[in-house]
Amino acid sequence: MYHVDNAKIIGKHHITGNLVQLPPEVTVLYFVISSRKSPTLGQFRLSFKLFNETKPDKYLWNYTVGAAAISQAVIMVCVSKVGTEWNVYEIGKLSAGNVLLYINNYV
Repeated sequence: MYHVDNAKIIGKHHITGNLVQLPPEVTVLYFVISSRKSPTLGQFRLSFKLFNETKPDKYLWNYTVGAAAISQAVIMVCVSKVGTEWNVYEIGKLSAGNVLLYINNYV
């Protein structure tokens, strides 16, 4: 789900995934935020919350821009499957580049 309020210049993304329905060969998911046109993420009021929908008041992981404000992108976290259990691992790796770099070089 995606919602933008152009008058207030704010937007919200809501992504829902069911880990049980993923193919068995999928064992790692990476969550990345990148700017599209801005030179850094510091241009945005960003937050990212990862949670189990059955316990929406208890975050598995929470991220705000912080140190990534100086970067075009950040690899925030990965969710990795070991056996039948999914685990959350913080990464926080800053990165140069954004979706326009990908589009211009690889598509």
